[in-house]
Amino acid sequence: ASPSKLYPYNALLTRIAAPITETHPDARVILESFIEGQKAPSYNGIENGQEPPKPIDRYPQCSEIGSSSSSSHDSFPLISVKQAIVEELFNAIAREDNETIRLLIQHNIVTANTTHRTGQTPLLQAVSVKNVFIVKQLLDLGADPNALGQLQHVNSQDTLRTPLMVAASIGSLPLVKLLFEPPYSADDTIIAPDGQIALRLAAENGHRAIVEYLPSRRIGHFLRFKTRNAKNIARAKKAAQAIVSFIKFFIWEIPKFFLWSVPKHVVVLPVVKSCKYCWSNRKVFGSWCKRKAVEVPKKVWKTIKKVPRAIGVAGKGVWKFGTVTLPGWLADLANWIWQLLTKRIPTAIFNAFKWLWQVIKKVPKATADMGRASWKFVTVTLAGWLKNITIWIWKLITKRIPKAIIIMLKWLWSGAKASGRAIWSVVLKFVSLLHTIFSAITTFFRNVTLRDVWNTFCDFLSAVFITVPKTLWSWIANLGTASYKVMVALFGCLGGLVWWICAGVVEIVIYIPRECWTILQSMWNSVAGGAHEVWVWINPKA
Repeated sequence: ASPSKLYPYNALLTRIAAPITETHPDARVILESFIEGQKAPSYNGIENGQEPPKPIDRYPQCSEIGSSSSSSHDSFPLISVKQAIVEELFNAIAREDNETIRLLIQHNIVTANTTHRTGQTPLLQAVSVKNVFIVKQLLDLGADPNALGQLQHVNSQDTLRTPLMVAASIGSLPLVKLLFEPPYSADDTIIAPDGQIALRLAAENGHRAIVEYLPSRRIGHFLRFKTRNAKNIARAKKAAQAIVSFIKFFIWEIPKFFLWSVPKHVVVLPVVKSCKYCWSNRKVFGSWCKRKAVEVPKKVWKTIKKVPRAIGVAGKGVWKFGTVTLPGWLADLANWIWQLLTKRIPTAIFNAFKWLWQVIKKVPKATADMGRASWKFVTVTLAGWLKNITIWIWKLITKRIPKAIIIMLKWLWSGAKASGRAIWSVVLKFVSLLHTIFSAITTFFRNVTLRDVWNTFCDFLSAVFITVPKTLWSWIANLGTASYKVMVALFGCLGGLVWWICAGVVEIVIYIPRECWTILQSMWNSVAGGAHEVWVWINPKA
């Protein structure tokens, strides 16, 4: 081959091997060996039953090493090389490099249906970038126009789309015609797992030209309703569970704690454990009672035999007490009384007069100290208190109250401004409705159709019953933030604490009504979604 023909091929190998060269230095050698092995066997090899090598049909995973789904010769470096090949295919589609796409597919390296790691097909990628030439090239190279694939920017595994669905959703009429018309003849009746079809995707994204081009289809209604209603059901279920948990906590859990859990663990269980212990040790308890029943009479008899001796000892003790101990006590008592009368009482009287004299000497000094303390309290402490109160009142009047007033005025102004915009929008919508009706009548519905009048009327109703109430509610909802700022501006951290306490009480009071409103809102959304699907069944191109 000439160097000019080999240059795109060598550049392709370089682009594929470059990202993984740092982790696999021999990536270029592995890549060349793999591509060489992908060549079709010779004529004699086919006669001998040798199967041609299979190209990469999906993004290889490292977990496939050694599994039955991968070749026995696949290793981690080879898996990395195959991953880089698939990435290069989709990068080539993104940069609209048709030469690289042709080389990869014609050299039996990949197929036109090789999926990306996200589940996206090459044809979906080409349709997403709106390149008609690459879409046609992939179709000519064997891409399946009806294959479902995962869109790269969608995380849900259920959101699968065919190339025709993607072309209809992005509003590319040339791609829709290319896919839908022969020779490719993409099937527009394929239903995605979420119930979407090409016609509905075009209608929901406002591509009227594609809607008019595609045929009417009355399919997928239940799946679409089920998919869209799943969020409403989940939200209503969550709200119902929250209401049940809230009621259960206050009606069941708190009374159960005080009336059941506390008595159970404080009184009942300790008594039961004690009884179980006694019953489990009943044999030991019985033998203890038998032993005591035998030992008690012996101890009583021993005590009785000791009574005569005890009486003798008691008599001796009484005689000793009367002749020795009691006279000694009387002598000590007489001595203590004599000491009390002659020494202790005079000393106490003298000490009392001495203490009284000390107190009399300290009264003038204490009076002076009290006077100085009173003067200091009046001139310093009380003055400081009055000064601080005056400063606080001054700041309250000159700073905090004006700041709070400004916050409330800003809130009122934002509400008035938002309400004015909403009302002005209603006026504009009404004028637009009148103008549309007048134009339709004057042109005999040639330039302005009845659908245009209906759409304008719906816009007017939306502005009256949705935009204005939503704006007013948003303004009222901001009252909480404004009131918090006012409380903090007036009373500082204490005001913020009081606000949070009140907010907690209000949150508890409105919790159940709010969750009930969520359930009603979800039910209304479900009814509205069902009505929309009924209307779509009546008019598939609505």
